[in-house]
Amino acid sequence: MDYVRRRALLRETREQAPVSSFLVTSPQNVQYLTGFTGGESWLLLTGERAILLTDFRYGEQALKEAPDVEVVLRADETLAALATRVLPSEGQVAFEGPHLSYANYRRLADEAGADRLLAVEDWVEKQRALKSPEEVALIRRAIAVAEAAFTETRAQLRPGMAEKEVADELVWRMRRLGAQAEAFPVIVAGGERGSLPHAQSTDRRLRAGEAVLLDWGARVDFYNCDLTRVLFLGSIPASIREIYGVVLSAQQEAFEASSPGRLLGEIDEAARKLIAQAGFGSFFGHALGHGVGLEVHERPTVRHNAKDVAQAGMVYTIEPGIYRPGIGGVRVEDMVLVGEAGAERMTSLPRGMEAMVV
Repeated sequence: MDYVRRRALLRETREQAPVSSFLVTSPQNVQYLTGFTGGESWLLLTGERAILLTDFRYGEQALKEAPDVEVVLRADETLAALATRVLPSEGQVAFEGPHLSYANYRRLADEAGADRLLAVEDWVEKQRALKSPEEVALIRRAIAVAEAAFTETRAQLRPGMAEKEVADELVWRMRRLGAQAEAFPVIVAGGERGSLPHAQSTDRRLRAGEAVLLDWGARVDFYNCDLTRVLFLGSIPASIREIYGVVLSAQQEAFEASSPGRLLGEIDEAARKLIAQAGFGSFFGHALGHGVGLEVHERPTVRHNAKDVAQAGMVYTIEPGIYRPGIGGVRVEDMVLVGEAGAERMTSLPRGMEAMVV
């Protein structure tokens, strides 16, 4: 990864604001700009300098992972006190408003002066929304691990297994196949529980003849993926058959709309309109998709009325769903990469309804 170039691009953003320094406190943003993967550390960008603020626990790691930045260790002081100590004596200091706790803001304000602090948003996240070829390659590796683990787990799926047992099986297989960790707590929701978009896997036993919604992802070298499929244990319930085709068609509409220059809100609307026309609009209440990379949910957000435009290099999910309380739900989620001419579906698992019967 070219961390020097990333910081140089960010410097262009900084120069457009009346600030002399930028304090980065999001762990993912610190990693994106330096390569350092430790915790409880901040990055101060001031002039041409990049200063990683950390402590003894991460000193050796910081020197190895981020050899092209200055590393300053704190002793018996807070990160806010250390940041103030290395700040230039004058000039405005931008900080990441969404990521700095109020307690740390107060410490900074007390140490450096509240009149010097300027809260900003999305300076780094906007860069992260456009993935480099190296990042895309890592996301592809995560997808390959997640898909292989799903295929293996599917072969083991039987009525009588607990949701949590299936989730644990997926996690174990992802790790065995090379994942650092699961990208997020795996969702396995059987039958009527499929109407819960973010259901927690429980001890509920799966039953023959019902649908099972699985939402899972792998993390490989800190990059994530996110997929959802619905499997059927022996047969397809009539109530689910009715909505599965609608969801699949809606996903295809959004995929075909994912071209450079298109408003992300229009991509969402392509799927949402089809679901509404089928009479299920009130059962689809979340955004169509989200960016995936160092975080499972990051820019861009593909949602109704989003004004950002699709750009080559964006990686995001397309995951329309229909959720009917007391009946169940269907969500089909794939990841796409926007290219110069259109979108590429990065995931390769089958999506057709009949292919989902176990």
